[in-house]
Amino acid sequence: MALRGVQDDDWLNSNGQRPFRDYPDVRHALEVGHLVVSIVQAVNRVHCRRVIDAEGNCPPTDVFLLLPFDRTGEEVLEGIKREMPGIKVTGWAYAESKRKPRRSNHEEALVRFASVMNVGRKSASDIRSQLSISAAQWDRMVSHLRDRLSPLAQRLLEHGVQYLIEGKGRGARSYLVKD
Repeated sequence: MALRGVQDDDWLNSNGQRPFRDYPDVRHALEVGHLVVSIVQAVNRVHCRRVIDAEGNCPPTDVFLLLPFDRTGEEVLEGIKREMPGIKVTGWAYAESKRKPRRSNHEEALVRFASVMNVGRKSASDIRSQLSISAAQWDRMVSHLRDRLSPLAQRLLEHGVQYLIEGKGRGARSYLVKD
């Protein structure tokens, strides 16, 4: 604004391009510049800036950096190269690990409970209390119980047990029912 004068709110809040001199979007350029400066400062905090000989060389330092795989990531990498001449950039074969969903021991306990349950119905709150299932864990299990095709609901059906909700809203009550 020092060079162009006060800009209106539409320009400042725009999600589109805000051209200025050589920059197609000055706001994006400022964001990338801030990222570059922050990363270069962080990299230089490690021992790569400690001079080890008369020529001013520094010890080799490995830095692993995950950047977005888009235009912003490319611009940040180019900015780092510009600010740290002589830096050696090597590709990193990073493979994101896919964590296997953990099966809850509470689900097993619920299935065992269903297998020995007497004919009739038992309130969900009593079952939660008896099996020491937290509210958060119960809420996750309920999403599976409501889906009659889920593995948990199918396992309960093998024992003749279904999840039932009576009422609506805050006054709703839920039960396990065995016929």
